[in-house]
Formats: sequence, structure tokens, C-alpha cells
Amino acid sequence: MNYSITSTYINIHIEDGELKLYFDVNAENISDDVDYKLLRVNLYHNNVFLTGGREEKDLKGKSFIWNSKQNDKGEEAGYLYVLEHEDVTKGTIEILEYTENKLLVKWSGTANVFWNEDYRNKYVCEGC
Repeated sequence: MNYSITSTYINIHIEDGELKLYFDVNAENISDDVDYKLLRVNLYHNNVFLTGGREEKDLKGKSFIWNSKQNDKGEEAGYLYVLEHEDVTKGTIEILEYTENKLLVKWSGTANVFWNEDYRNKYVCEGC
């Protein structure tokens, strides 16, 4: 499925001399043939994660990689909301560009949405 970003929120702040980062991205499906329960998604972090940088310009070219729900610092890979809030089970956030107050970010990863025919028949079609 293809989604178009409808809103973003990024918080970058310095704590204990180090930049911390927080993301929240909302998107909507752009095709006509999708079930209404899958129209909107939200990718977010409840908690900030450490960047290793001291200034925003240090973010350019950085990658943050999670091979499971949490990294070795106990930082979460994030959450994906489709039908309900589920852990991102693997993720990579790449900061491609930083210019004055703007970040170009690439996210890739996986999360279990728990969507299948049983769910569809029980909660969407209700007897179809």
C-alpha cells in the first residue's frame, strides 16, 4: 500500500549536552481500493532517542538502527498505529539532509499489523 504523509512532528532538543530526537508521522492511503480501517497510519516514538550529536548539523548522514523492538540502550524502535498501536519490530531512520529547521528523513522497518482474513471477516465485513 502507498501512503502520503499528512503531518509530521519532530522534536530535537539538547539534554545533558547531547541531542535527543523524537518523531511522529501521520499518513493516509492514496488508493481508492483500500479498506477504511487501513486508510490512516501513524509512526511514532513515545520516548526520545540519543543521536550522539551536539548540534543539529551533526544529524546529517546519521543512521539509527534497531534490529528488535529496543536497541542496546533500551531505546524503542517506535510504534506503528494502523488498527491498533503495535511495536516496530525492526527499523532504520536515516537523516539524509539537514537545513535550517528542516530534516529530510528516510524510515524503513517492520511492524506486525495483525491484519488477515479472519480479522477482516470478523471486524470489517461482519458476516460478508
